[in-house]
Amino acid sequence: MATTKRSLADLAAAFTSKANDGGSSPTWKLFFNFWKAPVDSVSTVRFLPDANQDNPMGFLVENLVHELTINGKREKVPCLKMYNESCPVCDLSASYYDEKNPEHSEELGKKFYKKKSYIGQVLVIDTPVEHDGDQLVKLIEFGPQVFKQIQAAFQSGDLEEAPYELKGGYNFRFRKTVTGSGQNSYTTSNFAPKQTDVADDTINAITLYDLSQYRTPKMDRAALEAMLVAAQTGESYTASLS
Repeated sequence: MATTKRSLADLAAAFTSKANDGGSSPTWKLFFNFWKAPVDSVSTVRFLPDANQDNPMGFLVENLVHELTINGKREKVPCLKMYNESCPVCDLSASYYDEKNPEHSEELGKKFYKKKSYIGQVLVIDTPVEHDGDQLVKLIEFGPQVFKQIQAAFQSGDLEEAPYELKGGYNFRFRKTVTGSGQNSYTTSNFAPKQTDVADDTINAITLYDLSQYRTPKMDRAALEAMLVAAQTGESYTASLS
């Protein structure tokens, strides 16, 4: 399996820049559900490089969605900014946050604000979660809480190689705890302190995914605008939501 060597400095820059940024799909079976682990347990994985060698983050892509309540159901729709276009849902959210707007409402601004997650691919090293052992490479998705731990590792200077390097990289440990309010927390997740190698036979069996293909698919702007109107007015939306 050929991979492109990306300098640790370039990776650190890509992850640092992010600090300054303002189940119905058939692909769900490809994902490793680390969040199903019991509280106070650890799932250890090895991140793998993106098949898309132009990805500046090397092994993760950002996924941006909005949540709209349509026909009485909450639906996730893509933020068009993810595809380098203006987004009508972002525009609506910004208008509600604008204190000069007579309809100013931080509650509504937050309701329509984009939500971030991050998609990668991993080898599962050890976990209490039942999973398909025949599927060697698994996709994984997590929120900003875990991303901040990964980002901090790049900023710390403790990494001597890109963590997804198959020789000399680092395993990552998802530590699941619970807050005083009963919410799941992954703030103690981190990369293992020691570098390790992936076995040669495993490397030879790896087939990588192009992570950009697993973002929420782009949709037509007119359709998104119609869905937004339905979410605001409570009117029915009859076009396919698939």
